[in-house]
Amino acid sequence: MTKIILHVGMGKTGTTSIQTAFLNSREALMQKGVDYLGLSFDMLDQNFRGNAGLQRLARTTPEDMRRQGEIMAAELTKRAATRGTEKFVFSNEAAFGHCKALAPFIAELRRDFDVSVILYVRNPKNWLPSAYNQWGINHKTYKGPIQPFNELGRKLVMTYRALQDWHALHSDILTVRLFKKSMNIVEDFCSTTGIELEVTNLRTYERIEPAESVLHAMFNNQFATPVLPSHFEKSVKRKNLSSTPKLEQILKDSFSYDDIDTIVKERERLFTFVKDTFGLDLFEEPQEPTKVLDPTDIRNRLVDYMLTLVMQQAERISQLEDAVAAMNRKA
Repeated sequence: MTKIILHVGMGKTGTTSIQTAFLNSREALMQKGVDYLGLSFDMLDQNFRGNAGLQRLARTTPEDMRRQGEIMAAELTKRAATRGTEKFVFSNEAAFGHCKALAPFIAELRRDFDVSVILYVRNPKNWLPSAYNQWGINHKTYKGPIQPFNELGRKLVMTYRALQDWHALHSDILTVRLFKKSMNIVEDFCSTTGIELEVTNLRTYERIEPAESVLHAMFNNQFATPVLPSHFEKSVKRKNLSSTPKLEQILKDSFSYDDIDTIVKERERLFTFVKDTFGLDLFEEPQEPTKVLDPTDIRNRLVDYMLTLVMQQAERISQLEDAVAAMNRKA
């Protein structure tokens, strides 16, 4: 029976490295009977395609979910017949939090395919700082000002609850692996799924320098709405400098992880569940030492960024002035 491998995260466990490796090797994989589907189900209704497609799919009714599962199963059956595909691979960490919603969809796929679900988990003391920087600062996913780590961290740690859902609904097809920063995640994924792929030691990280992340925090703090990274990249807006937060306070609120032991301890039962159920000790990997950011170093690097941005803005303003002057001459 043709196999479908659903790689559902969790986020910040090397998912980008896996996705990049499989995307770059798509043709080579096809020759081995492996069809990498990417992050979205492009064979479904157009509303469910693209980067936001999974989020929209997860918001549909169970009936619609089952219908989309039928559509996908039919399409993959055709592909398997015409291309000789033995394995289909889907990889999107956003699926991790939508286990219950996707259950009817997965149930339909299981009628015609051998479906397996694989996910990676990480020591929460190493995961939380990375997740906070990603979704709390660089891509602010919530309304209001930047939330300090000791507040948002308590919400982010609850992401691990999805493990209970995946186990409750799909324990018979679920594989849970322990992610460690030192591991070659692509090699581990291929070994676990039985996929042959020439693996390099190159790992892909979605990471920016600490000083730039601080600048994201200061910029995004201006807006009451969620802020995409592209907004920061596109423009730096002027505002009353008297309301600018102090750098030391930003570092204290958003780049100090002193409360991490307390945050994790408060959910000790959740991680005990992971150990007892999956046989994985999330704390087997030593906690990575937390780097204490020097305000002077950060401030100096911010000055570097500011000088570059000012020069770029000056050039853009000059070009706009020239364009307006040219338009006035023609008028």
